[in-house]
Amino acid sequence: MIPKIVLTSAGAALLAKVPEGYAVPVTRWQIGKGSLPAGSSLDRTALVEPVAYLDITSVENQGTEALILGQFTNQEIWEAFSFEELGLFAQDPEAGEILMCYGNAFGDGELIQAATEQLREFVFGTQLQFSGDANVTGEIVQGLVFIPLVEKGAPGGVAPLGEDGLVPEQYLPEMNYDPAGAADNAVKVHNEDTTAHPDIRETMVTTTIQVTYNEGVI
Repeated sequence: MIPKIVLTSAGAALLAKVPEGYAVPVTRWQIGKGSLPAGSSLDRTALVEPVAYLDITSVENQGTEALILGQFTNQEIWEAFSFEELGLFAQDPEAGEILMCYGNAFGDGELIQAATEQLREFVFGTQLQFSGDANVTGEIVQGLVFIPLVEKGAPGGVAPLGEDGLVPEQYLPEMNYDPAGAADNAVKVHNEDTTAHPDIRETMVTTTIQVTYNEGVI
């Protein structure tokens, strides 16, 4: 477990450059497996042993605080690792992308299993405190709406997607339907049948003649 995430020197320098009222542009998260000795400084410019970059899923500014969230899933993790470090990156107008915040578990990280062993997912984040109104922005990946794995394919949950990106047949509701064009063809055949509802056809013709005669057209 990572006990805290702190602002790095590069992060503090970025905040000093951002004029009051302008937004702090965070870019992405990064998780790692590098463990630092207890008591080590968290003022770093990079993770010790990076594992993967993760997108920002939510940025919420409330008063003087900004809550920044990310989402992790091990669906593409093929080797187990210990979740020891977490970094939040931001865009510096002069230095480029910098490690703004960093945290380390100091050897007490959480074991993340490989996807083939056990599927894992969770939401994580950090809260930034400002002296004035918080104004943090980030490119939010709308596709990363958090849906727990236990709700996928479960009653009352959502259907999962197959490898082709489509909902598997077993999750589709039962339905009876005609092949494309079958209904239109049936109507056409019916309308061309001279024996189809003759009483209605005759009434329509008689009515048409009567109306035409009354109007003096004939």
